[in-house]
Amino acid sequence: MRKIIASLAAISVLVSPLFATQSRLGGLGISNWMIEEDNSNMYFNPARMIYYPKMIWGELGTAAGAGVAPRVNNNVTIANQWGGVSGACPIIEGATLGLFLNRPYSGILGSAGQNATGSGVTAVTADGFGNSMVALAPQTRFDLFYALPFAGFKLGALLNVAGDNLSNENKTTSSPLVTGNTTSSDELSSSEVNLVMGAQVRDVLLASDLDLVLTLGFPSAKNTYKTSQYNGTAWINTNDWIFQTNSALNLGITARAAIPVKNNPLLAYFNYTSNNISNTFTEQIDAGLNSSFNDTGDTNYKQERTQKQSTLTLGASYNVKTSPKTLMVVAANLNQSVATNNASTTQLRTAIAGKSQQYDSETASIALPVNLAIEQSLAKSFAMRMGVSQNIIQQTTTKTSAPTLTWSATTSSYQQTQVAETTAKTETLGGTTISIGAGIDVFRGLTVDAVVRQQVLFSGTYLVSGIPETLVSQLSATYKF
Repeated sequence: MRKIIASLAAISVLVSPLFATQSRLGGLGISNWMIEEDNSNMYFNPARMIYYPKMIWGELGTAAGAGVAPRVNNNVTIANQWGGVSGACPIIEGATLGLFLNRPYSGILGSAGQNATGSGVTAVTADGFGNSMVALAPQTRFDLFYALPFAGFKLGALLNVAGDNLSNENKTTSSPLVTGNTTSSDELSSSEVNLVMGAQVRDVLLASDLDLVLTLGFPSAKNTYKTSQYNGTAWINTNDWIFQTNSALNLGITARAAIPVKNNPLLAYFNYTSNNISNTFTEQIDAGLNSSFNDTGDTNYKQERTQKQSTLTLGASYNVKTSPKTLMVVAANLNQSVATNNASTTQLRTAIAGKSQQYDSETASIALPVNLAIEQSLAKSFAMRMGVSQNIIQQTTTKTSAPTLTWSATTSSYQQTQVAETTAKTETLGGTTISIGAGIDVFRGLTVDAVVRQQVLFSGTYLVSGIPETLVSQLSATYKF
């Protein structure tokens, strides 16, 4: 009995009805746009930062292996820790500033340079240091919020900066220089800057509340690898590789309207995003050590990849206060996306030049997930949460085209001899996802939220089962000062 009481006490400590966190959303199993009042809404509309002038957020992390049970070793490994603080702007009255560090990167820049599944195009190779020459996945450096109120509406902006880089340099030289002395270096760098500008307007047509948001993204990656060798009289550039993304602008448009229906908000949601991480990779190797990349045995080619992705989301969410202590969220949204990944290799040597490889792929998908979530206040400062989600439509169509290109000595060019075209369609509903969470006001101003790890409901906590199992899979906290 004592063990059971201790287990219940542990759950109550680790589980907020007043302010939302990533764990609150996780416990409900919903996206942030599906709930009307939630401080996570400031991520899709930074104008909402105006409501949190004195807050500290702490995303305390996600337990490693949350999808595996029971996990005996490394069961307390923690990932995805991040947080921030907001305060009143000392220069402009009524304005709010916010700064967050290390929020998990959610973009697609890290996939730049990767082939589509099934592609026969030669993969972007690793350099002499063992580093892949495809784009590094950047890490978020910071999120800087600024929100300003005006009569009847609010404006806000979010500057998101992410990046990562690494470099190596090796030298094998002597004094004086002798034949065979070598140098090698690589430098890999990725960065992404996103500017989000939002407005919140009250009482527009049928909507009691309207959010309008524009996102501009600037992804960039450039990787280089160079080697040189001393031939007795001069340094010869033996390897010259460059991978870089093309200059492109990512675009996002978001709108959400809260429409009163029987004194409860019906949220109508629209989002369109377009991402472009198209790139070019050139590899040159001077096997003859004669300052030329055009001889027999040399390597000299260029790869071009068109990598684009667009997503359209239309959704509706009804937030119903079935009682003063109960919030029910019923939501559905239609997601449609198209991803293009076309790759080709063009030989650049004088004797053998032209397009030698090509593979085109386009994947279109459509999904219709539905969500049902309930948050129940069991006491003045304690709440339990549960959510259920299920795709009722999930279809994917992938079209590919793979021409066979063969060198013809007769025409001194690459000729297409055949082309293989395929269309693959899949339809699956996937499993039902159930989420459980809880929240507690620890003391005035401090709230803690948790996503309860479902495996613990079967295996029990350490006190009950003797298995060193984690009690929760995600933990968050906010403090209003």
